[in-house]
Amino acid sequence: MCPAIHSPVCCTYPDGSTESYSNSCVASVDNCQRGTNCDTVEPGNCPATEPQCGEICTYEYKPVCCTYPDGSTVTYSNSCEASVDSCKRGTSCTTLEDGECPTAGTECNDACPFNYEPVCCTYPDGSTVTYGNSCEASVDSCKRGTSCTIVEEGECSTTEPQCNDVCPFNYEPVCCTYADGSTKTYGNDCTASVDNCQRGTSCETMVPGECTTEAEPEDPAMCPQIACTEQYDPICCYYADGTTRTFGNSCEASVTNCQEKKTCESTTEGECGDTVDARKADYITLPNIYPEMK
Repeated sequence: MCPAIHSPVCCTYPDGSTESYSNSCVASVDNCQRGTNCDTVEPGNCPATEPQCGEICTYEYKPVCCTYPDGSTVTYSNSCEASVDSCKRGTSCTTLEDGECPTAGTECNDACPFNYEPVCCTYPDGSTVTYGNSCEASVDSCKRGTSCTIVEEGECSTTEPQCNDVCPFNYEPVCCTYADGSTKTYGNDCTASVDNCQRGTSCETMVPGECTTEAEPEDPAMCPQIACTEQYDPICCYYADGTTRTFGNSCEASVTNCQEKKTCESTTEGECGDTVDARKADYITLPNIYPEMK
């Protein structure tokens, strides 16, 4: 039984390890039970074998460049973070200078504050990146092995075009000719502009009317690529075999018949099945997208 007094002692063992006891009696009892002996017993607690590194630093961004004994350098957000990390490494900075370390040959610090104060950074290749704060911009550019210029406070503005997708339903066809010589018919100039914007292309020339072809296509894949509007002006197509078919508008009839390699013998306005006698009705002319279509 040992007295409950606190008079610490430090016991050093033959292997060099140390242990603190609350008093000399407790040290003797423990060594007796373990079958060991202290080489030396000194008053007071044993010194800590590992440094107690503080881990609470402010979010303030005042970068410093730490140069270690091996010549490596690390940029820290502030001097507090430099001290904490050096303590954990079991070393210290040979020099500590204000500002970020030069990019070449540096070890990039990953510790940045969590505050969201976005910046837009531009790289030498012209690309832009939005970072949560200037510290994150510095760290990432360090890892990239390059540098970026903060061009504005806040997020980078989008560089992608905003393509309008609302067009009128009027059918006023235009023919768009592309740089590779291909052509495409659009329902109107608005649908041409929207489609080209979305595809990232542009017409070399755009003329009123549908694109013309020199010969009947040999297969449906060779039919002109016509973008018809959604306006509903139904027409009834009468085929040679006596069948009929209703189309939403004349453009739709022309495109479908081209793809299916069919020809309307005659057409009338309105849906098929109306009481109008096709033989007495006023015929309408379909857009001619290849010569043999009537």
